[in-house]
Amino acid sequence: MLADESAEWRPNSFSYGFWGSETSIRFPVVKLTDYRNQSEMLETSDNPFALATLAHLETQKTRKNAFMRFESKLRFTRSLYIRGWSRDKIIGLFHFIDWVMQLPNDLEDKLWVEINKIEEERKMPYISSVERIGYRKGKLEGRIEDIGLVLSLKFGDDASLLMASIREIQDPDQLLRIMNAILTSCGIEEIRQLVGDKHGTA
Repeated sequence: MLADESAEWRPNSFSYGFWGSETSIRFPVVKLTDYRNQSEMLETSDNPFALATLAHLETQKTRKNAFMRFESKLRFTRSLYIRGWSRDKIIGLFHFIDWVMQLPNDLEDKLWVEINKIEEERKMPYISSVERIGYRKGKLEGRIEDIGLVLSLKFGDDASLLMASIREIQDPDQLLRIMNAILTSCGIEEIRQLVGDKHGTA
């Protein structure tokens, strides 16, 4: 299964040789891009993987439009509550949708307000306020750990000096900007300025 955006790239074999011998394998390929024009079928399907596929495709489509992504994410989340699925399945799929369809902080707050309305209307309080706070904290901590890993791989030992300041950041949008800067930057000084190092590592 391939989740990239290229409709043409379809590798279906792998081989390697050594000392005159060769081993190869051929395999079937499924491209998620093949389902781009089947959104209605995916959204009405009872197969949970259909909704996961749709969330992935919609994430690609709304990369430069946060409000459109918010509307899609809300629609997908609402659909979870009307399918008659178990609480565990609904929460599991919501976590996947929330992971791939990340939103700016203000729109994420708005999403939680709407989810609360949905749960009140349907009398299905599946995600409590306490769980929501813990879940957001877990996402924040996970993002910080991802930054630490990428920072270390790119800049080596110098990266560890910045992590104390990065761990104090509570704004997911700022963390996302830092991650993007790490991926595109040629020097750690740019990252240090973006972080606003408070621990005197310069």
